[in-house]
Amino acid sequence: MLMFPSFFTSPDGKEQWVVYNAASNSAGACDASRYASAQKLSFNSDGSPKFATPVKPGTTLTGPSGE
Repeated sequence: MLMFPSFFTSPDGKEQWVVYNAASNSAGACDASRYASAQKLSFNSDGSPKFATPVKPGTTLTGPSGE
């Protein structure tokens, strides 16, 4: 099954986040190496999203603002 990223706004409306799935191996297999993650988005000067490098499994991030 092909999954696309989902976007959401933090509870206080100040941040944009992306939820995505990734693979922990460079082959990108659709097996048990896949995991779901969420990261805060930042934006380029033209307003387009600046996608960061996916975080490694087990990485703890600060949650969305307003939680």
